[in-house]
Amino acid sequence: MLVFVFLGVSIFVHELGHFLAARWRGLKVDRFSIGFGPRLFGWKGKGGTDYRISLLPLGGYVALPQLADMEGIEGKASEPKEALPTPSFTDKVCVLLAGATFNFLFAIVVACVLWQVGQPVAPETQTNVVGYVAAEMSPEGDARAVPSPAFEAGILPGDKILKIDGVNVSRFDEITNTIMTGTGRAPDGRPQAVFTIERDGKIFDTDVFPVLVRINAVSGDRVRKVGISPAQELVVGRVLEKSPAQAAGLLPGDEILKLDGKPLYGLQGILEKTREGAAVSLTIKRGDELIEKTVTPQEVPVTLPMLQTYLSKDATQSAFSLFALENGRALALFSIDDEALLSQVDLENAVLLESVSGQKVSTPEQYLAALAAAKGSAVKLEILTTDGSVGLTLPADARAELQPHTLWTIGVEFARSLKIVHRTPFEQVADVVNITWRTLSSLVSPSSDVGVSMLSGPVGILRVYHQLLDVDLRLVLWFTVLLNINLAILNLLPLPVLDGGHIVFALFEKLRGRPIPQRVLGTVNGVFMLLLLGMILYVTFFDSRRWQGDSRLENITLERARHYVSPSFGQEETTQK
Repeated sequence: MLVFVFLGVSIFVHELGHFLAARWRGLKVDRFSIGFGPRLFGWKGKGGTDYRISLLPLGGYVALPQLADMEGIEGKASEPKEALPTPSFTDKVCVLLAGATFNFLFAIVVACVLWQVGQPVAPETQTNVVGYVAAEMSPEGDARAVPSPAFEAGILPGDKILKIDGVNVSRFDEITNTIMTGTGRAPDGRPQAVFTIERDGKIFDTDVFPVLVRINAVSGDRVRKVGISPAQELVVGRVLEKSPAQAAGLLPGDEILKLDGKPLYGLQGILEKTREGAAVSLTIKRGDELIEKTVTPQEVPVTLPMLQTYLSKDATQSAFSLFALENGRALALFSIDDEALLSQVDLENAVLLESVSGQKVSTPEQYLAALAAAKGSAVKLEILTTDGSVGLTLPADARAELQPHTLWTIGVEFARSLKIVHRTPFEQVADVVNITWRTLSSLVSPSSDVGVSMLSGPVGILRVYHQLLDVDLRLVLWFTVLLNINLAILNLLPLPVLDGGHIVFALFEKLRGRPIPQRVLGTVNGVFMLLLLGMILYVTFFDSRRWQGDSRLENITLERARHYVSPSFGQEETTQK
């Protein structure tokens, strides 16, 4: 219910602006409606104004017959426009600007509240220092990898990104948004961005060629990415029992600054080094003291036993692994370790094993029995994806075992906590205006990769509100600031039906010296209203697809998460993967 309240309040504030300005300027108000379409309930107020809640929650309107002929959208006026006094140009502009003005004012009020209570953010989003550069990326979410654009451009951990395409950036959320909404293109048509980097006190520019990465398997949304993640503080939150870290004397609260004498900017740096199994030297900050510790990683199971499939009898590297879904209804892919084997399969989908040599299987025992029954012959697997079935042929000497996944680790869990920032209302509003401007610029630019289908309509907005309410009410306040400024800016666009379009009509009439014929106004507004409703339905369709894709990914992620276990140290032997 709170979700509808927050969205409804933002719409109400906008229409209240129009209503109060109309009353102030002496214009007749026929209706004050939240939503479009048939009236659900309401009441008649003084002056005959019909206050109502309407069926379609796609916005709202204040019916002002003296201002514009919107009979096809808002219903028949109580009095013909000709029988009412003609409003002046000033009357029209004041009333039309009032809706956006009230949204801005409301956004500032909410921003002031957020300034005082503080906004929770992930600490790593507040830096512009690169923490990790991936060597490869998988644009389609499957096993097919391409070189990371940042890696190819020579960006290094510790680099500070100052600008992208000449736009100043100081936080990683700004960096991500600026890359996504970029419009640069290389002569060969590839997306291109110019990064201004600071490294060891020197500032230089480098060309980076982002790749389009699919972020939703159902909606097909693709955004520009370059393969970098932000720097993060590595503060030990917990040292696991009998772990190498405990043996080396690490304590909760220790901050790891260096690895083998080199500055450490993120967790990935430790994972990449320790997975080799060799001893590592850590430089630790404990209070005001710097301490050197040598730690030897240990290989331990990190999942429950699951089906590991090897392509030959003597292979030590699993080609892929399967796990049983809850209630034993099917086997699903947990990981793909051989990129060439299932390069067309996307793990973001609920990818299920359908059959082995034509035989339906749903349990590990059935899978092992089906492979054993092959008796030295090639085995044909059918893997079910959302796009259909994918065939896979295993060689004759393929084998499978129930084994856990293992990981070389030193045995620490790092502290994860939100940071509370108190940003001034001006900073908050300026941020949202910049984001909105970049997004609109990308939408109209033929060189960008941002399309109308990636916008959010009422369904998407309600979904975001619902998600944020489950996390922190302060995030809801932040989104309310963003939504109201977006409503203000979008309503001022010079398009018919929108407030900005009505202002353009009023200005044209002022310069022309006589009103635009009502038939012309009614036709233009009617056509654009149909186009607007069509666009809302279009983005709502993709909102629903996006929701479906996210839900599917969340479900399969939860299923996989059930198979992870906390590392257990102190065992003499660890089963090899």
